[in-house]
Amino acid sequence: MDEIRKRDKERFIAGHTGSDLLEIYLILWIVVASYALFQQLLRVNFPIAASRLSLKRLMSEYIILILPIVASVTLPEYNTTLLTALVSSTILLRVFIAPRSSMYAHKESLEGPKFGFLVGFKALLQLVTICCILAVDFTVFPRRYAKVETFGTSLMDLGVGLFIFSMGITAGPRLRSSHSSMWSKLQLSVMTSIPVLSIGVVRTIATKSVNYQEHVSEYGLHWNFFYTLGAVSLIVGAALAVFPFHASPLVALGTMAGYEYALSHGLLEYILYAPRTTFVGANREGILSLLGYSVIFIFSSYLGSLLLIPKKPESAWRRDLIYLLSTSFVVHYMWRYLANIHHIRVSRRMANATYVLWVLECGCWLVALFLASDLLASGAGEHDDTSGNNMTCAHRKTVPAPTSEDASASSVILEAVNYNQLATFMLANLGMGSINLSLDTINTKPYMAIDIIIVYMIIVVLCSVIAHLKKWKLKL
Repeated sequence: MDEIRKRDKERFIAGHTGSDLLEIYLILWIVVASYALFQQLLRVNFPIAASRLSLKRLMSEYIILILPIVASVTLPEYNTTLLTALVSSTILLRVFIAPRSSMYAHKESLEGPKFGFLVGFKALLQLVTICCILAVDFTVFPRRYAKVETFGTSLMDLGVGLFIFSMGITAGPRLRSSHSSMWSKLQLSVMTSIPVLSIGVVRTIATKSVNYQEHVSEYGLHWNFFYTLGAVSLIVGAALAVFPFHASPLVALGTMAGYEYALSHGLLEYILYAPRTTFVGANREGILSLLGYSVIFIFSSYLGSLLLIPKKPESAWRRDLIYLLSTSFVVHYMWRYLANIHHIRVSRRMANATYVLWVLECGCWLVALFLASDLLASGAGEHDDTSGNNMTCAHRKTVPAPTSEDASASSVILEAVNYNQLATFMLANLGMGSINLSLDTINTKPYMAIDIIIVYMIIVVLCSVIAHLKKWKLKL
C-alpha cells in the first residue's frame, strides 16, 4: 500500500469519540430480534426448516440473520423500523401461527425443547464483529460506531469485550471441572495459546510487509487482537493454576481494583503519553489492557460454570434468566457508581474498570435475551391441552445444557460459525485485508460499499458452512 493512502486510512479510523448507549443497544436488539424470529420460524415448521443443507435454507438464514446485521451498521437511520419489523413478525408468529402448528408442537414437547441460545449468542456476535471490521473502512459505516480513541463507548469497543466474554462463558464448565495439577494446567494454557499467538505473529509480519494501515493507539505498534486472545488464555490459566476456581471472582475483583488503583496513580498517564521507544512502551495499550480482558474472561467463565449444567429442569433455565438480568442490573449500578461518583470514564484502550463492568453488564443481558428467545420458541407450538399427558410432561422435565457443541434447534450458519470461531475470524481478517489492499475504501460509493460487505459476508459464511460439513476445525 502506498504511503499516502496508508496515512489517509489511518486518519479515517482514528480520533473517534463513540456514540450514545441507546444507539449501540439498538443494534444489539436487532441482532437478538433476528435470532428470535428465526427460532420462531423453526418451531412453527416454516418451509425453511424442511432441508437443513438446501440453498433455499442457507439463503433464508442469510436474509433473516445476516442482512439485518449489515443493514444495522450501514443504514442506521432505518434501525428503529427494522427492529419494529423483526419484533412484530416474531409476535405475529408466536400469537397467531404457532398455536395452529399442533403436529410440530407435539413432536417438540415429546423431545423436549433444545436450547441453542449460546450458539446464537456467540455466532451472531462474531458475525457482527466480522461485518464491522470491514465496514469500518468505508464511509457508509458511521464513524461513531468505530473504536474510540481514548474515552467513550462504541459498537466496536463493546464487540471486542464481548468476544472475550463469549470465550469465557463457554470455558466455564471446563475450568470448573478441571482437577489437574498446577503444572498440567499451566501446560494446557500454554498449548492453547501457542496457535493463537503464532497467528498474531504472522499477522504482524504480514501487515508490516505490505505497509498496511495501523491504528497504533488501539493495541500498540506491534500488538494485535490475536496476541490478546492468546495472552489472556495464558494469564487466566496461570491464575487458576494458583487459585481454586471457586475463588476466581475474588481474584478477578482484586485484579480489577488493583489495576484501577494503578491507573489512578500514574499508569493512565503512562498509557496515554509514554514514548514508544521500548517494546513495552510501543505496545503498552495491548499489554496493559490484558488485565482488564482477563477480568472479563474470569468473571464470564464463572458465570458460565453456573449456567451450563448438564440436564436441568426448564424451570431452572427460567430462574437463570432472572439471575442473568439481576446480575446485569447489579453490575450496571456498579459501573454507574464508578462513572458518576468517581468520574472513571469507559476506556477500551486501557480496559479499565468501567469498561470491564460495561462489557459484563451487556454480556449478561444479551445472554438473557438469547435465552428468553429460546424459551419463547420452545413453547411456540404449545396449544391448549389440559388432558394431562403424563408422558409429555415427563419428557419435558429436563433439557440439555446449551454448550457450545449443542447446536440443535439452531441455524446451519450459526452452527458453522460457532464450530469454527477462530478460523472464521481469521478468514474474515484475510478478506478484510485483501479488500483494503485492492480498493480505495474511503472513496467507494455507499451503495457499492454495501454490496461489497454483503458479498464478503456471503463468502465468509459459505466457507464456514463448508468447513463445518468437512469437520475442519482450528481449535482455540
